[in-house]
Amino acid sequence: MLGLRIKLKQFINNLSKRLGFTSIEVNVLLFITVTFIVGAFAKFFKYNSSVKTLRKFNYSKQDSLFLELNNKSQEQNIYKKNVQKRVDSKPELLDFRNKKKDIKKKDKLTLLSGSININNAGLNTLINLPGIGFKTAKKIIELRKRKKKFTSLNDLLEVKGIGSRKLKKIKKYLYIEK
Repeated sequence: MLGLRIKLKQFINNLSKRLGFTSIEVNVLLFITVTFIVGAFAKFFKYNSSVKTLRKFNYSKQDSLFLELNNKSQEQNIYKKNVQKRVDSKPELLDFRNKKKDIKKKDKLTLLSGSININNAGLNTLINLPGIGFKTAKKIIELRKRKKKFTSLNDLLEVKGIGSRKLKKIKKYLYIEK
């Protein structure tokens, strides 16, 4: 054993002189080389010594169960999303409403064509016309008092705030009693 060590040291010294390396560098190179060779032999014998047989598995039953459960979960998710949308939409709509506008909408009546006599309609009735607010309805009544009676629906064009477009919108709900 002692003789082997001495021979190994002499071999390393001779090798280091020929290569131009120090003895420590040669030791590291020998260690890496020996480790590589041992690893290559181990891998070769480990994987080539036993013949591997591959097993065949039939996953068709598991696949069909997976697909069935996946379809059910998608249907449930769609149902949950629809329910969630229905539930969430009501508070959102209520949060953004303006209270004054809601009150006006509740007070407005559904008007029929030719249902308001312009010569004796009250303030609340005139407010129900589309595009006519409180101030414009007051101005209509003031003009009616000054003229004593409207002779034509076109007389409403004299009211500040009523133009030809607005008159077209409200004309179908108005009539003049003769």
